[in-house]
Amino acid sequence: MENERLVARSMFTPIPDWSETQLDLTIPAAAGTLVLPNVAVVIPDGITIVKARAILASRVIYNSNVALNKLNGATVAATSQVIQIQKGAGAWSDAINFIDDELSQAGLIRDAGVCIPGTINLSAIITGSDTYSFRWLLARADLDSIILQDVKMAIQYSYLVYK
Repeated sequence: MENERLVARSMFTPIPDWSETQLDLTIPAAAGTLVLPNVAVVIPDGITIVKARAILASRVIYNSNVALNKLNGATVAATSQVIQIQKGAGAWSDAINFIDDELSQAGLIRDAGVCIPGTINLSAIITGSDTYSFRWLLARADLDSIILQDVKMAIQYSYLVYK
C-alpha cells in the first residue's frame, strides 16, 4: 500500500463561483483603488487545483464623458491598473492585468458589458474553500468617468481528483 501510486482519475472545470452583484463601479480620471465584490468558494476535499483564474463581468459599460474615453495606463505589476485578489486576510496578488487604452468607448455611449477573464494562474492562491476579496488597484480612465454597471467577479478553477 505504501508503494501504491496516485493516479489522476478525472479532471474537472466546474462552472465559476460568482460574487453578488455590485450595481456600479466608477473608474475616475484620478487614480483610485476600487473595491470589487467578494467571491465565496467551496472546494471539495481531496482535490488538487491545477489552474485558477479570476473573471470580471459587467452587464453595461458607460462612458459618461462627451469625448472618447478609455483606461489610462497599462498594468504595472503589483502597483497599478490591475485587479488584485486576497485570500482571507492574506497578501494581495495580481489577478487581471489591463493594457493601456483598454475599455475604449465613444463619448456618452452606453454599450453591452464586458467579460474579462484573467490570464494569471491563481492556483497558488485558490487552495481551498474561503472568501476571496478583489480590488482594482489605482484604476484610472483618461477622462471622468467610465462606469461599469451590474458588476460581478468570479473564480474559475480546474482540478484533479486522485484515487
